[in-house]
Amino acid sequence: MYLSLFNINRKTVISWYLLIISVNLVLSLFFWSIQIDNAGLRYHLIAPQIGALIKASIVLAALYLINPRNRMIRFSVIILSIFVGAMIASLFDSPAKEVKYINFLFSVLQSSIIYGSAFYWESMIITKSNLEKEQIKRLEMEKKITEAKLMTLQAQIEPHFLFNTLSNILNLFDTDIEKGKSMQKDLIRYLESSLSKIRTDLSTIGEEINLVIAYLNIFKVRMEDRLQYLTDIPEHLKKIPFPPMLIQPLVENAIKHGIEPKVDGGQISISAEAHGHTIRIIVADTGLGVSLKKGARTGLANIRERLQLLYGSKGQLKMTENLPCGIKAIIEVPDDIT
Repeated sequence: MYLSLFNINRKTVISWYLLIISVNLVLSLFFWSIQIDNAGLRYHLIAPQIGALIKASIVLAALYLINPRNRMIRFSVIILSIFVGAMIASLFDSPAKEVKYINFLFSVLQSSIIYGSAFYWESMIITKSNLEKEQIKRLEMEKKITEAKLMTLQAQIEPHFLFNTLSNILNLFDTDIEKGKSMQKDLIRYLESSLSKIRTDLSTIGEEINLVIAYLNIFKVRMEDRLQYLTDIPEHLKKIPFPPMLIQPLVENAIKHGIEPKVDGGQISISAEAHGHTIRIIVADTGLGVSLKKGARTGLANIRERLQLLYGSKGQLKMTENLPCGIKAIIEVPDDIT
Protein backbone atom coordinates (compact mmCIF):
# COMPACT_ATOMS: atom_id res chain seq x y z
CA MET A 1 0.00 0.00 0.00
CA TYR A 2 1.20 3.47 -0.89
CA LEU A 3 0.18 5.90 1.85
CA SER A 4 1.27 9.44 1.11
CA LEU A 5 -0.04 12.84 2.08
CA PHE A 6 2.40 14.58 -0.29
CA ASN A 7 1.84 12.71 -3.52
CA ILE A 8 -1.95 12.35 -3.61
CA ASN A 9 -3.04 10.40 -6.68
CA ARG A 10 -5.51 7.67 -7.54
CA LYS A 11 -3.27 4.96 -6.13
CA THR A 12 -2.78 6.89 -2.87
CA VAL A 13 -6.49 7.55 -2.40
CA ILE A 14 -7.37 3.89 -2.96
CA SER A 15 -4.66 2.82 -0.51
CA TRP A 16 -5.93 5.16 2.20
CA TYR A 17 -9.53 4.04 1.65
CA LEU A 18 -8.60 0.37 1.82
CA LEU A 19 -6.75 0.94 5.09
CA ILE A 20 -9.51 3.02 6.72
CA ILE A 21 -12.33 0.78 5.51
CA SER A 22 -10.48 -2.31 6.78
CA VAL A 23 -9.86 -0.82 10.23
CA ASN A 24 -13.37 0.61 10.62
CA LEU A 25 -15.04 -2.51 9.26
CA VAL A 26 -13.33 -4.58 11.93
CA LEU A 27 -14.36 -2.10 14.64
CA SER A 28 -17.93 -1.93 13.31
CA LEU A 29 -18.27 -5.71 13.29
CA PHE A 30 -16.87 -5.84 16.80
CA PHE A 31 -19.36 -3.29 18.16
CA TRP A 32 -22.23 -4.84 16.20
CA SER A 33 -21.46 -8.24 17.69
CA ILE A 34 -21.84 -6.93 21.23
CA GLN A 35 -25.13 -8.04 22.72
CA ILE A 36 -26.86 -4.68 23.23
CA ASP A 37 -30.65 -4.52 23.08
CA ASN A 38 -30.68 -0.73 22.68
CA ALA A 39 -30.51 -0.09 18.92
CA GLY A 40 -29.72 3.60 19.45
CA LEU A 41 -26.71 2.83 21.64
CA ARG A 42 -25.48 0.30 19.12
CA TYR A 43 -25.82 2.89 16.35
CA HIS A 44 -23.79 5.44 18.37
CA LEU A 45 -21.02 2.90 18.80
CA ILE A 46 -20.86 2.37 15.05
CA ALA A 47 -21.38 6.03 14.08
CA PRO A 48 -17.72 7.05 14.71
CA GLN A 49 -16.64 4.51 12.07
CA ILE A 50 -18.98 6.14 9.56
CA GLY A 51 -17.63 9.55 10.60
CA ALA A 52 -14.06 8.35 10.06
CA LEU A 53 -14.90 7.38 6.49
CA ILE A 54 -16.51 10.77 5.92
CA LYS A 55 -13.49 12.66 7.31
CA ALA A 56 -11.11 10.52 5.26
CA SER A 57 -13.10 11.30 2.13
CA ILE A 58 -13.03 15.04 2.84
CA VAL A 59 -9.31 15.11 3.67
CA LEU A 60 -8.23 13.05 0.64
CA ALA A 61 -10.59 14.92 -1.70
CA ALA A 62 -9.25 18.29 -0.50
CA LEU A 63 -5.65 17.21 -0.97
CA TYR A 64 -6.40 15.61 -4.34
CA LEU A 65 -8.21 18.70 -5.69
CA ILE A 66 -6.05 21.46 -4.19
CA ASN A 67 -2.76 19.51 -4.11
CA PRO A 68 -0.55 22.33 -2.75
CA ARG A 69 3.23 21.77 -2.94
CA ASN A 70 4.05 23.98 0.03
CA ARG A 71 4.34 21.90 3.19
CA MET A 72 2.60 24.37 5.55
CA ILE A 73 -0.31 24.94 3.13
CA ARG A 74 -0.73 21.18 2.73
CA PHE A 75 -0.81 20.72 6.52
CA SER A 76 -3.36 23.55 6.82
CA VAL A 77 -5.56 21.87 4.18
CA ILE A 78 -5.43 18.63 6.20
CA ILE A 79 -6.47 20.36 9.46
CA LEU A 80 -9.27 22.40 7.83
CA SER A 81 -10.64 19.37 5.99
CA ILE A 82 -10.65 17.42 9.26
CA PHE A 83 -12.85 20.12 10.81
CA VAL A 84 -15.18 20.12 7.79
CA GLY A 85 -15.32 16.33 7.81
CA ALA A 86 -16.02 16.26 11.56
CA MET A 87 -18.85 18.77 11.16
CA ILE A 88 -20.45 16.73 8.37
CA ALA A 89 -19.99 13.52 10.38
CA SER A 90 -21.69 15.15 13.40
CA LEU A 91 -24.91 15.36 11.36
CA PHE A 92 -25.18 11.57 11.65
CA ASP A 93 -24.43 11.63 15.38
CA SER A 94 -26.67 11.75 18.44
CA PRO A 95 -29.38 14.42 18.54
CA ALA A 96 -28.21 15.29 22.06
CA LYS A 97 -26.07 18.42 21.76
CA GLU A 98 -23.73 17.49 24.63
CA VAL A 99 -22.94 14.10 23.09
CA LYS A 100 -22.59 15.64 19.64
CA TYR A 101 -20.07 18.26 20.88
CA ILE A 102 -18.04 15.69 22.77
CA ASN A 103 -17.97 13.35 19.77
CA PHE A 104 -17.06 16.28 17.49
CA LEU A 105 -14.09 17.32 19.65
CA PHE A 106 -12.93 13.74 20.13
CA SER A 107 -13.26 13.11 16.40
CA VAL A 108 -11.18 16.20 15.54
CA LEU A 109 -8.53 15.27 18.10
CA GLN A 110 -8.34 11.67 16.95
CA SER A 111 -8.18 12.54 13.25
CA SER A 112 -5.62 15.30 13.85
CA ILE A 113 -3.35 12.84 15.67
CA ILE A 114 -3.69 10.20 12.94
CA TYR A 115 -3.23 12.48 9.91
CA GLY A 116 -0.80 14.79 11.70
CA SER A 117 1.44 11.85 12.68
CA ALA A 118 1.30 10.47 9.14
CA PHE A 119 2.10 13.88 7.70
CA TYR A 120 5.00 14.46 10.13
CA TRP A 121 6.43 11.00 9.53
CA GLU A 122 6.33 11.44 5.76
CA SER A 123 7.77 14.96 6.06
CA MET A 124 10.78 13.59 7.94
CA ILE A 125 11.30 10.88 5.34
CA ILE A 126 11.10 13.37 2.47
CA THR A 127 13.42 15.82 4.24
CA LYS A 128 15.96 13.06 4.87
CA SER A 129 15.68 11.89 1.26
CA ASN A 130 16.15 15.44 -0.05
CA LEU A 131 19.19 15.94 2.17
CA GLU A 132 20.71 12.69 0.91
CA LYS A 133 20.03 13.71 -2.70
CA GLU A 134 21.62 17.12 -2.10
CA GLN A 135 24.63 15.47 -0.49
CA ILE A 136 25.02 13.06 -3.40
CA LYS A 137 24.61 15.95 -5.84
CA ARG A 138 27.22 18.00 -3.96
CA LEU A 139 29.66 15.07 -3.88
CA GLU A 140 29.17 14.49 -7.61
CA MET A 141 29.78 18.19 -8.25
CA GLU A 142 32.92 18.13 -6.10
CA LYS A 143 34.09 15.04 -7.96
CA LYS A 144 33.58 16.75 -11.33
CA ILE A 145 35.40 19.86 -10.11
CA THR A 146 38.25 17.71 -8.80
CA GLU A 147 38.47 15.78 -12.08
CA ALA A 148 38.50 19.03 -14.07
CA LYS A 149 41.20 20.41 -11.79
CA LEU A 150 43.28 17.29 -12.19
CA MET A 151 42.91 17.39 -15.96
CA THR A 152 44.05 21.01 -15.98
CA LEU A 153 47.06 20.24 -13.82
CA GLN A 154 47.98 17.24 -15.97
CA ALA A 155 47.73 19.31 -19.15
CA GLN A 156 50.34 21.85 -18.08
CA ILE A 157 53.11 20.94 -20.53
CA GLU A 158 56.06 23.33 -20.53
CA PRO A 159 55.73 25.30 -23.83
CA HIS A 160 59.36 26.49 -23.74
CA PHE A 161 60.55 22.88 -23.74
CA LEU A 162 58.49 22.13 -26.83
CA PHE A 163 59.61 25.25 -28.73
CA ASN A 164 63.27 24.78 -27.77
CA THR A 165 63.18 21.13 -28.82
CA LEU A 166 61.66 21.93 -32.21
CA SER A 167 64.25 24.67 -32.70
CA ASN A 168 67.08 22.25 -31.81
CA ILE A 169 65.72 19.65 -34.23
CA LEU A 170 65.73 22.20 -37.05
CA ASN A 171 69.33 23.20 -36.23
CA LEU A 172 70.46 19.57 -36.04
CA PHE A 173 68.99 18.85 -39.48
CA ASP A 174 71.51 21.41 -40.80
CA THR A 175 74.49 20.08 -38.81
CA ASP A 176 73.85 16.47 -37.74
CA ILE A 177 70.89 14.80 -39.46
CA GLU A 178 71.16 11.54 -37.46
CA LYS A 179 71.00 13.38 -34.14
CA GLY A 180 68.12 15.47 -35.47
CA LYS A 181 66.19 12.33 -36.45
CA SER A 182 66.88 10.72 -33.08
CA MET A 183 65.69 13.82 -31.27
CA GLN A 184 62.59 13.99 -33.46
CA LYS A 185 61.70 10.36 -32.67
CA ASP A 186 62.11 10.96 -28.93
CA LEU A 187 59.93 14.08 -29.15
CA ILE A 188 57.21 12.14 -31.01
CA ARG A 189 57.36 9.36 -28.40
CA TYR A 190 57.17 11.91 -25.61
CA LEU A 191 54.25 13.83 -27.11
CA GLU A 192 52.29 10.66 -27.98
CA SER A 193 52.69 9.41 -24.45
CA SER A 194 52.12 12.68 -22.59
CA LEU A 195 49.10 13.80 -24.63
CA SER A 196 47.39 10.43 -24.22
CA LYS A 197 47.99 10.60 -20.44
CA ILE A 198 46.10 13.89 -20.25
CA ARG A 199 42.90 11.99 -21.07
CA THR A 200 43.43 9.21 -18.51
CA ASP A 201 43.26 9.02 -14.73
CA LEU A 202 45.89 6.31 -14.28
CA SER A 203 49.01 5.16 -16.04
CA THR A 204 51.60 2.67 -14.77
CA ILE A 205 55.02 3.23 -13.25
CA GLY A 206 56.62 1.55 -16.27
CA GLU A 207 54.77 3.78 -18.76
CA GLU A 208 55.72 6.90 -16.82
CA ILE A 209 59.38 5.87 -16.73
CA ASN A 210 59.33 5.32 -20.51
CA LEU A 211 57.90 8.83 -20.90
CA VAL A 212 60.66 10.25 -18.70
CA ILE A 213 63.34 8.36 -20.65
CA ALA A 214 62.07 9.91 -23.92
CA TYR A 215 62.17 13.32 -22.21
CA LEU A 216 65.73 12.77 -20.96
CA ASN A 217 66.92 11.55 -24.37
CA ILE A 218 65.74 14.82 -25.93
CA PHE A 219 67.80 16.83 -23.44
CA LYS A 220 70.76 14.50 -23.75
CA VAL A 221 71.01 15.25 -27.47
CA ARG A 222 71.34 18.92 -26.57
CA MET A 223 73.47 18.61 -23.42
CA GLU A 224 75.44 15.54 -24.53
CA ASP A 225 77.80 14.30 -21.78
CA ARG A 226 76.76 17.03 -19.36
CA LEU A 227 73.59 15.03 -18.70
CA GLN A 228 73.72 11.45 -17.47
CA TYR A 229 70.82 9.42 -16.19
CA LEU A 230 70.02 5.98 -14.86
CA THR A 231 66.81 4.20 -13.85
CA ASP A 232 66.32 1.46 -11.29
CA ILE A 233 62.73 0.20 -11.44
CA PRO A 234 62.06 -3.38 -10.25
CA GLU A 235 60.04 -5.38 -12.78
CA HIS A 236 57.27 -6.19 -10.29
CA LEU A 237 56.64 -2.44 -9.77
CA LYS A 238 56.47 -1.43 -13.43
CA LYS A 239 52.88 -2.64 -13.87
CA ILE A 240 51.57 -0.93 -10.74
CA PRO A 241 49.01 1.83 -11.54
CA PHE A 242 50.35 5.34 -11.07
CA PRO A 243 49.00 8.88 -11.72
CA PRO A 244 50.25 10.27 -15.05
CA MET A 245 52.57 13.26 -15.42
CA LEU A 246 53.88 13.30 -11.84
CA ILE A 247 57.45 12.07 -12.37
CA GLN A 248 58.23 14.14 -15.46
CA PRO A 249 57.90 17.54 -13.72
CA LEU A 250 60.42 16.40 -11.07
CA VAL A 251 62.89 15.40 -13.79
CA GLU A 252 62.25 18.71 -15.55
CA ASN A 253 63.02 20.64 -12.36
CA ALA A 254 66.18 18.60 -11.81
CA ILE A 255 67.44 19.48 -15.29
CA LYS A 256 66.40 23.16 -15.42
CA HIS A 257 67.37 24.15 -11.88
CA GLY A 258 70.08 21.65 -10.99
CA ILE A 259 71.93 20.06 -13.92
CA GLU A 260 71.72 22.61 -16.77
CA PRO A 261 73.03 25.63 -14.80
CA LYS A 262 76.00 23.57 -13.54
CA VAL A 263 79.12 23.91 -15.73
CA ASP A 264 80.02 20.21 -15.73
CA GLY A 265 76.42 19.04 -15.63
CA GLY A 266 75.41 16.09 -13.50
CA GLN A 267 73.41 12.90 -13.20
CA ILE A 268 69.73 12.13 -12.60
CA SER A 269 68.71 8.82 -11.06
CA ILE A 270 65.14 7.56 -10.96
CA SER A 271 64.19 4.63 -8.76
CA ALA A 272 61.09 2.98 -7.30
CA GLU A 273 60.64 0.95 -4.16
CA ALA A 274 57.86 -0.48 -2.00
CA HIS A 275 57.76 0.03 1.76
CA GLY A 276 54.85 -1.72 3.44
CA HIS A 277 51.71 -0.35 1.81
CA THR A 278 53.53 2.66 0.30
CA ILE A 279 55.11 3.07 -3.14
CA ARG A 280 58.02 5.50 -3.37
CA ILE A 281 59.32 7.11 -6.54
CA ILE A 282 62.68 8.81 -6.01
CA VAL A 283 64.16 11.37 -8.40
CA ALA A 284 67.65 12.42 -7.31
CA ASP A 285 70.10 14.73 -9.10
CA THR A 286 73.70 15.80 -8.56
CA GLY A 287 73.06 19.39 -9.65
CA LEU A 288 73.60 22.66 -7.86
CA GLY A 289 71.18 21.84 -5.08
CA VAL A 290 70.34 25.51 -4.52
CA SER A 291 66.97 26.93 -3.51
CA LEU A 292 64.36 26.28 -6.15
CA LYS A 293 63.24 29.18 -8.30
CA LYS A 294 59.65 30.34 -8.77
CA GLY A 295 58.98 28.09 -11.77
CA ALA A 296 60.19 25.03 -9.89
CA ARG A 297 58.12 25.90 -6.82
CA THR A 298 55.01 26.21 -9.02
CA GLY A 299 55.63 22.78 -10.53
CA LEU A 300 56.11 21.21 -7.11
CA ALA A 301 52.98 22.93 -5.81
CA ASN A 302 51.00 21.42 -8.70
CA ILE A 303 52.31 17.95 -7.84
CA ARG A 304 51.42 18.37 -4.17
CA GLU A 305 47.95 19.61 -5.10
CA ARG A 306 47.31 16.64 -7.37
CA LEU A 307 48.51 14.20 -4.70
CA GLN A 308 46.24 15.88 -2.16
CA LEU A 309 43.24 15.68 -4.51
CA LEU A 310 43.91 12.03 -5.34
CA TYR A 311 45.00 10.54 -2.01
CA GLY A 312 44.55 13.10 0.74
CA SER A 313 47.18 12.74 3.45
CA LYS A 314 48.35 9.40 1.99
CA GLY A 315 49.93 11.12 -1.03
CA GLN A 316 53.06 13.17 -0.31
CA LEU A 317 55.97 14.88 -2.02
CA LYS A 318 59.14 15.24 0.07
CA MET A 319 62.19 17.28 -0.87
CA THR A 320 65.57 16.56 0.74
CA GLU A 321 69.26 17.17 0.04
CA ASN A 322 71.04 14.59 -2.08
CA LEU A 323 74.45 14.55 -0.42
CA PRO A 324 77.08 15.48 -1.38
CA CYS A 325 75.23 17.70 -3.85
CA GLY A 326 71.88 18.04 -5.50
CA ILE A 327 68.27 17.51 -4.52
CA LYS A 328 66.23 14.38 -3.92
CA ALA A 329 62.47 14.40 -4.56
CA ILE A 330 60.37 11.53 -3.16
CA ILE A 331 56.77 10.83 -4.15
CA GLU A 332 54.84 8.56 -1.77
CA VAL A 333 51.47 7.05 -2.69
CA PRO A 334 49.46 4.10 -1.29
CA ASP A 335 49.96 0.78 -3.02
CA ASP A 336 46.20 0.20 -3.46
CA ILE A 337 45.81 2.76 -6.24
CA THR A 338 42.66 2.17 -8.30
